[in-house]
Amino acid sequence: MSQTILSQMLDKLQFLEPVELQQLNHAVQDRLTNKEEAAKSGTLHQALIDSGLVRHTKKILPKQ
Repeated sequence: MSQTILSQMLDKLQFLEPVELQQLNHAVQDRLTNKEEAAKSGTLHQALIDSGLVRHTKKILPKQ
């Protein structure tokens, strides 16, 4: 993301209501958690493949 877009988003934070800020916080936390889980999962899968314990892994889609 460009620094300009980030700056614009940060500037607009002051106009959000507390409920909207909570919704934004929840969305950001969900996004961060999903990225961290994906990174950990990818690292684990690659380690299993590199070790020779498995030949490939299947992607599991999250329940919705």
